[in-house]
Amino acid sequence: MSLFIVNCAKGWDLETKEKIRSDITKKMGALARVSDKLMAVLFHEYEAENMSPNHGCFVIVYMSEGRTDEFKDELVAVVTDAITEHTDFDDGKVAVMIHDVLKGNMAARRKIVNRAGPVAQLINDGELDLEEL
Repeated sequence: MSLFIVNCAKGWDLETKEKIRSDITKKMGALARVSDKLMAVLFHEYEAENMSPNHGCFVIVYMSEGRTDEFKDELVAVVTDAITEHTDFDDGKVAVMIHDVLKGNMAARRKIVNRAGPVAQLINDGELDLEEL
């Protein structure tokens, strides 16, 4: 499960947001080898008072722990490419912060997800498919 929060000044139209959302979820699903349904992209718009309309955006990513630096580099490239492809920003105007969330701090189906907990056992036994969530 991953959550992407795109912080940007007001002004992006719905079509632009949907293209960015689609690019991020599809490419991240492929990169992580999971269903893109486990990815969510939210947009937080703010008034950019006293700022130029092209000052950039800041993306916060929350994802489960244990990813390599190489994976994180690819994640940053996916996010940056999605935004630069559908806006007039260059890659210098896209900042990304990644928060690794401990699996013991995530839940699915009312149970904490961790390597040895009850949800992990359900997955290992084939009784829970995270793609169905």
